[in-house]
Amino acid sequence: MGKLSLFEVSYSKERPVYYPGEPVEGQVTVELNDTMKMRGMHLRFKGMARVHWTEERSSGSRTIRTDHFSAEEEYFYISFLLAGRWKDEPGHDINLPAGRHTYPFSYKLPSRLPSSFAGAYGFVGYDAKCTIDKPWKFNHEAETSFIVRNRLDLNREPRAKKPNRRSKSKTLCCLCCTSGPISATFSIDRQGYVIGEEIIINAEIENLSNKRVKKSKVVLMQEVLYHATTKTKPKTHDYAKLKHGEIKQGDTDYWNAERLVVPPLTPSFLRGCKIIDVRYFLMLDVTPAGPSSDLVLYLNVIIGNIPRQGVVAQPSAVDQPAAHQPSGKGASKGSKKRSRPRRGSAYITEESQPLAEELSLKNTEL
Repeated sequence: MGKLSLFEVSYSKERPVYYPGEPVEGQVTVELNDTMKMRGMHLRFKGMARVHWTEERSSGSRTIRTDHFSAEEEYFYISFLLAGRWKDEPGHDINLPAGRHTYPFSYKLPSRLPSSFAGAYGFVGYDAKCTIDKPWKFNHEAETSFIVRNRLDLNREPRAKKPNRRSKSKTLCCLCCTSGPISATFSIDRQGYVIGEEIIINAEIENLSNKRVKKSKVVLMQEVLYHATTKTKPKTHDYAKLKHGEIKQGDTDYWNAERLVVPPLTPSFLRGCKIIDVRYFLMLDVTPAGPSSDLVLYLNVIIGNIPRQGVVAQPSAVDQPAAHQPSGKGASKGSKKRSRPRRGSAYITEESQPLAEELSLKNTEL
């Protein structure tokens, strides 16, 4: 790297996870092998959301047209000067001497922010980027992301403590013959959970048809709605699953208080973000033998990160959704340009030495 042997942005926390309104603290470290001339050095913080996908459609006999759907939100974009001057301000360049230089920082996040999220067609991302602005040469940049976790308190969600129950029957048809029904009742004792808690599942599946039931399963699913300017795109993912075997003709299968542990997940709703909506539900899927379609029931659940009072969550070894967090550099591609980011004051020390009521289930992928 020539004169620059080390240039990084690091956080004071081992895992850079922050709540809205909390200060993001850390330091910028620069290590030089020789004196470096620069206009200045500045540190930028950014929070934004973006959705984007493409769809192909025929526009004629042989022409395929690709339509783009997208939307963006910006939550903050602010820079602080660490050394020297801004590019558009008068003054002299500075010479940073060889050696190790550290610049501690503390930036207080806005009080209302959505949780970090990364999905198939969009993300909510937060990052910090430091730039060494060099006259007549390429700039040096060091960038790293951090995680924001918005609080979803299940004590403030009226549905979280309420049970949920549904029943459904399905009559199977085979050519001209009609058999008896397959019936199912599916229930949970409450709808609100946090990571590590167990969902207690009860179900009764009665097979009065003339076919055997091959299997049944319960799946914890996430539905994400990506809202572009002119269209909404749903996407579903399954995260946890329980299975039962076959049910013979005339038999009944019971799910008696079976337990499904909630894995690391982004909280429901993604509050604070208007272009991405996250919801969860349990699906009971009963599969009869032969060409008949499945009997399917859905129950809404709410995933929070503050448990209900009186409910002790099991500790989770991993409390952050296992999803790739895109860096701001890639995330900001296509966003509007600025002549200069907003500047603000923050604690930055001088140079020193030595981080669904109703479910929309169209195009559900299982």
